[in-house]
Amino acid sequence: MFDQDPDTLLKEFLTEKSHSELVETLLGYIHQDDAERRKWLQAAELAKKPPSLTEIKKMITKALPVKEVSEWRKVRRYFHQAESLFNTIFQITSNLPEDEQWKVLQHAISRLNKALERIEDTSGYHDALATTLCDKLITLFAQLSWSDEAKAQWLFEQLYKQNFDLFPSVPNDFQPSEAISERLREKCALQLEQIPANKPFKKDELFKYNWRLKRCGQPLIDHAIATGNWREHCSLLGQVAHDSQDLLAACQICLDNDEPFDAEDWLLKARKRCEDEKDQLACDRQEIEVLIALDEPAEAWKQAWALFESSPSFSAFKVLHTLEQRIGVQDNALADKAEQLLLQNCQQPKPSSFGFVSPVVLDEMLVFYLYQQQFDKALAWAKQHKSSPQHLIELANAIIQQQPEESAELYHQVIFALLKQSNDTVYQRAIDLLLDLEQQLKLKQPLEPEQQPEQEQQSEQDLDMGPLIQLLYTISQTYRHKHNLMALIREHFSQYL
Repeated sequence: MFDQDPDTLLKEFLTEKSHSELVETLLGYIHQDDAERRKWLQAAELAKKPPSLTEIKKMITKALPVKEVSEWRKVRRYFHQAESLFNTIFQITSNLPEDEQWKVLQHAISRLNKALERIEDTSGYHDALATTLCDKLITLFAQLSWSDEAKAQWLFEQLYKQNFDLFPSVPNDFQPSEAISERLREKCALQLEQIPANKPFKKDELFKYNWRLKRCGQPLIDHAIATGNWREHCSLLGQVAHDSQDLLAACQICLDNDEPFDAEDWLLKARKRCEDEKDQLACDRQEIEVLIALDEPAEAWKQAWALFESSPSFSAFKVLHTLEQRIGVQDNALADKAEQLLLQNCQQPKPSSFGFVSPVVLDEMLVFYLYQQQFDKALAWAKQHKSSPQHLIELANAIIQQQPEESAELYHQVIFALLKQSNDTVYQRAIDLLLDLEQQLKLKQPLEPEQQPEQEQQSEQDLDMGPLIQLLYTISQTYRHKHNLMALIREHFSQYL
């Protein structure tokens, strides 16, 4: 339609208009929208009389009032209005000196965090404004005419002062130069030396103490990792450690760098900092790795078996089985001994379960038998104990070649448990299971040689589908009143009905 670019054509057309014509045209458009008119009026007033820093802070307070807001529509409206007001605030502050812009942005981030204490914004309507404020702060930090020392000091102070949920990560998000980073690390190292070695006893004071150690040590740890100085990394972990986990991390670093004796030293330090059974268990597990590194496989196996014996579970058995192969220990009786311990664990009610064995514990026995491919034991267990549907189907598929009727019965058990509910999602899940059974039966190898007349092969195929046909008949008789279910069965299995 146009011989040239539309934007270029419009630009040339408007350029030919007089100033007064353009003003009248713009006013006409502005008056068509009340919100747009208010925005232009505010911009005109601000241009005529620029607000002071105090007045700008009042505008931020107006943009982010502290009040209870939870209903999602109101939350969306709150932040939509806030973004609109901040567009004006950003226009004003763009002409301010850098130091004043800096103060405004920090105040705005503080105010947003305060407002969010009372607003339930699970949908994240505040994200756009938060991202804009943080990005502007990061950009402005790089533009500030401060010295490297001043920037390093500000970053150092934020390590302690910054308690906001929404704030750029210090120092990484600000991407300080190496000169600034070096000064920051010097300040952190000096501060670590000044923090007392004796920990406070009161819980609140201890939390603050550990928090200061972590915040101050992290820039140094990040630098040690970046430069590959693993020994320095371990030393810093020892300095800032507030529990045994930090010391175990140092132990693992030594193992990763083929220093088992150093790892043993860190393990001993970690044991001294254990506060509960969980910490002790973590140290016991780490000791296995240390013993392997020290070329003491027999001791490692002894420790691993002791851990399994104290708390038998299928997941612990898998760890033990993997370790057996890894270190070359041969224990032909491992599976039998593990089975006995797991069975004993099922028979011993836990105090927290009010005399009942957890279904999860019972299920682990079936999983153990499946893992060992002891399908007869697995089937016997499944018949006597309640098990999860996914493991019953796993067993059904494992035995379908040799025991198709038993396999179909397991499918029956799972499907009928599902159909106690009445909704289309459950019906579709039942159909999916029936399709799985059909596929498994089709994969089942025929018992007779393949060289048979075509008619005989077809009848055998029909025979192979017998368990499925019987199950479909039972479902149809039991749930014939569930019309949606029956429609799905006719859609997928009409050839068997």
